[in-house]
Amino acid sequence: MIAAVFPLDRWIAGRLGLGGAPLDRAAIEAWQMDCLRQTLDWARGRSAFYRRHLSSLDGAPPRSLADFAEYPFTTAADIQADPLQFLCLSQGDISRVVTLDTSGTTGLPKRIFFTGEDQEVTLGFFEHGLRQMAGPGDKVMILLPGDRPGGVGDLLSRAIRRLDATPVPVGISQDAKAVAELGARNAASLLIGIPVQVLAVARHWRAMGLPRDCLRRVLLCSDNISEAVCAEIAALLDCEIFRDWGMTEMGYGGGVDCIAHDGYHLQEADFLFEVVDPRSGRPLPPEALGEVVFTTLTRRGMPLIRYRTGDLARLVEDPCPCGSALRRLDRIETRKTGLVSLSGGDISMAALDDALFEIPGIADFSASLLREGRSPILRIEVFQRTRAEGRPGLDAMALQSAVMEALDSIPVMRRSSDVAIEVVLRPDMMPVSRGKRMIRLEEGT
Repeated sequence: MIAAVFPLDRWIAGRLGLGGAPLDRAAIEAWQMDCLRQTLDWARGRSAFYRRHLSSLDGAPPRSLADFAEYPFTTAADIQADPLQFLCLSQGDISRVVTLDTSGTTGLPKRIFFTGEDQEVTLGFFEHGLRQMAGPGDKVMILLPGDRPGGVGDLLSRAIRRLDATPVPVGISQDAKAVAELGARNAASLLIGIPVQVLAVARHWRAMGLPRDCLRRVLLCSDNISEAVCAEIAALLDCEIFRDWGMTEMGYGGGVDCIAHDGYHLQEADFLFEVVDPRSGRPLPPEALGEVVFTTLTRRGMPLIRYRTGDLARLVEDPCPCGSALRRLDRIETRKTGLVSLSGGDISMAALDDALFEIPGIADFSASLLREGRSPILRIEVFQRTRAEGRPGLDAMALQSAVMEALDSIPVMRRSSDVAIEVVLRPDMMPVSRGKRMIRLEEGT
């Protein structure tokens, strides 16, 4: 056992009114069922959407999670159709509205509404999740959007100040070299950011010989977290890697790993999490891969009931070495909407990341599938590493060969013999995007 008390346990125990008593599963589950019944009553009485959506049910509160599994799901398309129908309070009670552009067929954006209390919950989650990574006097660089009040970067900055640490907001930067120099100049002890961007910063930091004594930890979030990327960042910066999982619909904070690094500890005071079969919707047992579904438990402005995230993962059954009572979610393997069907099965950007980022010559890459007649083409645009990043890697021919070999190591690709591979080398740097890394679908003419 790791001799430490996970900070989130203390915070959640306080949320549950346990005083100085330790957090345990019985207390968590009792709290969740009580909050769930209140949320269902509130949503039925206040939300036009849920009044209709739950009308086929008899109105009796669920007696167990098995009962709750019979409730209908909420989807992104439901929110896109009319987000105002979800509101349970007046718009004057809402302090933050986030508009999310989507890649779905309707093209309609999703609008998510948060009250001040909702954002305070996120602040608490960030503060206590970060307590294992930073403390008084530390400088924390935030490589995430932070230009809007109530956005993820702003909330992180506010949480970091609660730790008596100093936030250094950077935002999404196209200049990894400048970010590395800024981090060294500020003696940053923690970097928070998107995996691929942090990797670029780490490569420049190491290549320029910048001091690394102060930099102890990195927190990766907001996109697929490849094992290959984690390993390289840890080796380049000689630091400990933490991971965070969340999404805008839940207010950014869903789960974070502890010093045992054995899965995301879930934010169970304010969310009820399930893993269901993506096709049938039936609940799955721990360790089975399925779609993550969450229900808000304390939200009053825009509650969400059995919201399908599209993220595919497993609930971990074994106790964590840190001793936490919180359930854990294993690595997010991919998004359901991010899967691309080939003749040999489905493939995701996460699978490509794991295979290709192990190649020393690759700084970044994009992927697109061109469907043209009967011969689909998987186009990989590789952005090559430069001397400024420490090691230019392989020459063009060797790099193309390494990409082909790496793709062949993916079982789905081996089984998809009808898919042509096109590798395009780019000497320039790939623009850093705020969106999720995905395989783009293109239709031929």
